[in-house]
Amino acid sequence: GDSYTPSETVVLDEGHGRIGTYTYYVVSTEEGCTSEATAVHLEILSCMVQTPKINSASVSVCEGETDPDKRIINVVTDAYGMVVRWYNTARELKQESSVVWTFDPELSEVGSNVFFVTAYDEDQQCESPFISVIYAIRKLPTVSFDLPSEVCLNSEEIDFEPLKSQTNGVVMSLWGDQGPETSFNPNKKGTFNFEYSYTDAHGCTNSVQKEIQVNELPDVTFNDIPNQCEYSDL
Repeated sequence: GDSYTPSETVVLDEGHGRIGTYTYYVVSTEEGCTSEATAVHLEILSCMVQTPKINSASVSVCEGETDPDKRIINVVTDAYGMVVRWYNTARELKQESSVVWTFDPELSEVGSNVFFVTAYDEDQQCESPFISVIYAIRKLPTVSFDLPSEVCLNSEEIDFEPLKSQTNGVVMSLWGDQGPETSFNPNKKGTFNFEYSYTDAHGCTNSVQKEIQVNELPDVTFNDIPNQCEYSDL
C-alpha cells in the first residue's frame, strides 16, 4: 500500500506517543523483482506542553438542574495560552477552544462520568497529558409530608414534626406571613397550603406541596321536649 500505520502497542502508551525513534523499511515489488529496502524513521519527541491547571478533580450537580452556570464543568484556571481540549469517557474529542475553558457534558441521568482535559500547542502540534475530571449528577432526596387533607374547625393543633420525612426538613406556609412553621392550628376555616423541603449533604433540594382543608362545624338544632307526666307514653 501507499501508507502504513504503526502498531499502537509499539508507539503509544495510554493514548500518548512513546518517546523514541522507530525505523521501518519500505520495499517495492514489480514483475517479481524487489527493490532494496529504504529506511523510514518515525521520531516521537518529548512534548513540553504543561497540563492545564485545575482547581478541582470532581464536579457534582443536582438532578434536574436547569441553571447553565451550575451544569457546566468549570475547573480550568490556567491553560498557559494553549488550546483547551475536552474529551469524553472514551477519549473522543468533544470540544477545543483557546477562549472557552468550560465544558458542558450535556448529561441528565443520575450517575458519574469521567471526562478528560488537555492543553494543546498548535505551533508544536503537541498535546499535554490527560487530566481526568469526575462529573457526578446527584439524585434528589426523597421527601414526603403526611399532612391530612382535611380537618374540622377548632380541632387539635397539628404538630408537623412526625409528618416530615426528615427531621431537619423545613415546612413553609404559602399563605399569611409565608414563614417556616412547626405546627398548624385549625382555628379558621378555609384552604391552607404548605411546602415541605429538604436539602441533603450534597446540597440537593427536593420539595413537596400539600393542602389542608379546614371544614366548618355543622349547625346542630334540637327542639325542646315538652313536659311529660310520670308514666305517660313518650
